[in-house]
Amino acid sequence: MFKVKRNTFLTILSVSTFLLTGCSAFAPSTQQFNVNTNASDAQIFINGFYVGSGSVKTIVPRDHPLYVTAQKNGYHPISMYVGTRLSKSGTLDSLGAIFILPIIGLAFPGSQELAMETVSLMFPIIQKNALAVNVPNSNGSYTVVNLIQRGNGYIGPQGEYYESYPTVDQLKVLYGK
Repeated sequence: MFKVKRNTFLTILSVSTFLLTGCSAFAPSTQQFNVNTNASDAQIFINGFYVGSGSVKTIVPRDHPLYVTAQKNGYHPISMYVGTRLSKSGTLDSLGAIFILPIIGLAFPGSQELAMETVSLMFPIIQKNALAVNVPNSNGSYTVVNLIQRGNGYIGPQGEYYESYPTVDQLKVLYGK
């Protein structure tokens, strides 16, 4: 009789453990991430580690934010922050927690995913009589503003005219984020 109760107890414990872990425990802990640039010689870094040149496909942990940087000689580095969000399996674990308590699944990497699977970091294309100015944004990235020289002045991307070379502060008003 003790043996039957013990087997029943072990079965209930095993099934309960399975139900408590939730979907996220079985989701992969990594995901594919793509970085595209318009320069084949641009060096790509993710969280400070070199991962390749030009455009890159790589596998990264899905539950850690990324800081992606592209560097090219003669240009300011272009950077972008990619955060994480609750994945579909994490959402199911959250909703299922009401009924069968799979909330433990939220502790697994599969409960999150990167907010973006692909980022594009573009270097300015320089034209004759054109200048590219990297305007810093509040998040540490840059917005590229292409100016065209006309006589002694400059024309901005929105058609605005500057009588002399504009300061970064002037460009931040229209192009800073």
